[in-house]
Amino acid sequence: MTLSTDNVDHNLENEFPQLGQFLGCYFHQDFLEEYRDEDAAIDDYLDGRSPEQVDLVNAELSQFIEFVRHERLDDASLGEVLLVHFGCFYYAPAGPQGRYLVWLNHVRARFNSFAHSDDRDWDSVIRTDQSDM
Repeated sequence: MTLSTDNVDHNLENEFPQLGQFLGCYFHQDFLEEYRDEDAAIDDYLDGRSPEQVDLVNAELSQFIEFVRHERLDDASLGEVLLVHFGCFYYAPAGPQGRYLVWLNHVRARFNSFAHSDDRDWDSVIRTDQSDM
């Protein structure tokens, strides 16, 4: 079963305020004019936040991912939810079903890498991540 945003609780921005702030501020309409790619936007957020702030957003992101799975949102619905409820203009490239969910899991993985770094020095996490390419 898939749901349209008409069937989704319209209080998502109240249930996930920190996540909404992150998505709306760093994936705004012109984010690709400001950042070279999605990871650069994530890196900028992580670079300027305390570990506690990152943990709050990461916890809400995990809860939101579970919500998406529980509601069985299809890709089109999830993309619309991200835009309508959070002001997130990220657009997943064409590909298999679940690409928005894959992207959200990627964001969570980057947050987790930051959270589990010994000194939470994001510059070292970025250098490590880029050396794997």
